Amino acid sequence: LAFLSMVVIPVSYLMVKYLIKKAKPIFRKNANLTGAFNGKIEEAYRGEDIVKHYDIRSDLKAELSALNEELYDSEWKSSLVSFVTRPAGDLILNSNYVLLAIWGGRYVINGILSLGGFQAFLQYTQMLRGPFNQVLGIFNTIMSALASAERVFDFLDAEEIIELGQESMDAGAVQGEIEFDEVDFGYTEKLLFAGVDLKVKPGEQVAIVGRTGAGKTTLVNLLMRFYEIDGGKIYIDGKDAKAYCTEELRKAYSMVLQDTWLFSGSIRDNIAYGADIVGGQDLSDVDFERIKEAAKLARADSFIECLPEGYDTILTEGASNISQGEVQLLTIARAMIKKAPIIILDEATSSVDTRTEVLIQQGLKELAANSTGFIIAHRLSTIQDADRIIVMDSGTIVEVGTHQELLDKNGYYAEMYLAGQA
Repeated sequence: LAFLSMVVIPVSYLMVKYLIKKAKPIFRKNANLTGAFNGKIEEAYRGEDIVKHYDIRSDLKAELSALNEELYDSEWKSSLVSFVTRPAGDLILNSNYVLLAIWGGRYVINGILSLGGFQAFLQYTQMLRGPFNQVLGIFNTIMSALASAERVFDFLDAEEIIELGQESMDAGAVQGEIEFDEVDFGYTEKLLFAGVDLKVKPGEQVAIVGRTGAGKTTLVNLLMRFYEIDGGKIYIDGKDAKAYCTEELRKAYSMVLQDTWLFSGSIRDNIAYGADIVGGQDLSDVDFERIKEAAKLARADSFIECLPEGYDTILTEGASNISQGEVQLLTIARAMIKKAPIIILDEATSSVDTRTEVLIQQGLKELAANSTGFIIAHRLSTIQDADRIIVMDSGTIVEVGTHQELLDKNGYYAEMYLAGQA
């Protein structure tokens, strides 16, 4: 009888294994569709003004309806799996109970087993039902959790930059000499850069210009090790950048990206994020005078002080309670508080008016007085005073020189400049 009661275990195992095999793709699809549906709603919410302006509400509604239909079908299938699981488990347990009753009844009739002993045995075997039913009862929850966890671990297991170096870097001692030596790089197997050579002296201000997609931002991203190069070397003060761990390497840089981003929280904290915070300290430990000095250099102090709460004004998600130009001023202030030896400005003033831009340029000159600077710009009027201008096209450096030298060459840069003046 004991052996017969244990038969339920392998049978149940096979049933659960079969259900998992069938249910896993259903719950995986359900998780993916839920993510897509929520993402579409958030996208529509964030782009509400664009939706209204271009009158695409009907198109957006159709897309959401289609996604909702798919999600409904997926939810229905996953619910069906959950509905079938419990009865299937009960069928196995009840069938086992009937077999035990028939087999044990024969033992009682033949005098092999007492009626009381058989009754006790049946009661003990029924105690197996509790844990088994509990597992089946949360089968739907378990499968949903596994499908969601799979999406999370796909993200966590994504390939990261391999740390080849472990050396620390004293950011204060960095001179700022940068060299690209025969650098190759491509986002795919097709190379964007092939054998790029560039040497920048300490304290030199280098502007990088070119048409959209020329590789300007990619060049500085390689410098920051946001991507790994496929060939060649990048040197900092004559030493291979890969010798340093990424965290230490990035302490030497301060950057303002064309994609501005601020965190939910106070303006004070958002500027303080740029400061070097040592272990045991937090944002509140950053000297307020440093924060105000950075805001003043970025020409952000005037609008901040006009706000009711000043530097303690809380920014909403996406900084939607201030203008895009003000967001950009704060990101510049965040970069200025760091006072790094190497500064990267990627379209740092693209969202501000001309007058403010001139003032910011003055602040940037003060900041970059003792730093090596990389300035990416489309408005060529903002980089005429750069020590050197690097002109890029399709991942290749096509011209190098000062503003006047490049105009005298009457080449690619001169063509871009004259087109901008027209």
